[in-house]
Amino acid sequence: MSSVDLSKIVEYLQRPEIIGNDGESLCLFFQAFAATGFTLWTRNEELLRLQRKDLELDLRTSSGRPYLTVTLTFRKTNQADPSKANVYEIHPQLHEPHSCCYTKLRAWIGWMEENSRRLQPDDFIFPALDAKGRMKIKEAFSTTRIQALLDKYTGATGLLSGRNGRYTTHCFRRGGAQHRFMVASEKWSLKAVKWWGGWSEGEGSGTIMRYLLDDITRYESGFGDMLSPERSDHRHSVFIEVTNN
Repeated sequence: MSSVDLSKIVEYLQRPEIIGNDGESLCLFFQAFAATGFTLWTRNEELLRLQRKDLELDLRTSSGRPYLTVTLTFRKTNQADPSKANVYEIHPQLHEPHSCCYTKLRAWIGWMEENSRRLQPDDFIFPALDAKGRMKIKEAFSTTRIQALLDKYTGATGLLSGRNGRYTTHCFRRGGAQHRFMVASEKWSLKAVKWWGGWSEGEGSGTIMRYLLDDITRYESGFGDMLSPERSDHRHSVFIEVTNN
């Protein structure tokens, strides 16, 4: 799932006729789910476990810029010791609006609270929706239905034309990692990619360009502020900066 692919899906879900047919709740839901998965590099079944207690909203940097944080206690590599879960700062990425997790997630949470109630710690961020788009916020959305929606929207936008196979559970994880390492205007270092992806020692196959790694080592230093416009680069966090000369 490239950033271009994601943009096509988001643009499709913003079309008035699609909102009218599928419902505003489902369209906002899937935009937020896709942007969050692409930003945090989560497997689809992991992201469905995200709860309100995993988020801190309405935060501000020292200069007053808004951001939120997500703690991924449920990531596959954290299950042995959830206390070591990474905390991710999610800042607005206004130059990449279709994959901006901050704006998409805030819009979805705002819609949920406006149409239900204020979310409680154990409420799911991506809850089950009935046929009329009504939420069951104590019940997580199903992995089977997420895959069905992924098939539906990638098919409707023509993303599978001329391609074999389908987008599956790792599509946002793989696409987001590849974007930050190889495509984004400011590319991240391998060390930052390892931390952000939460890869455990020895995990290698099925990762970036085989997740670009043969032997992954988990680093103790944190890179949770990689999306912050105010972060310091003194930790060699940036791999390449693309400039126009």
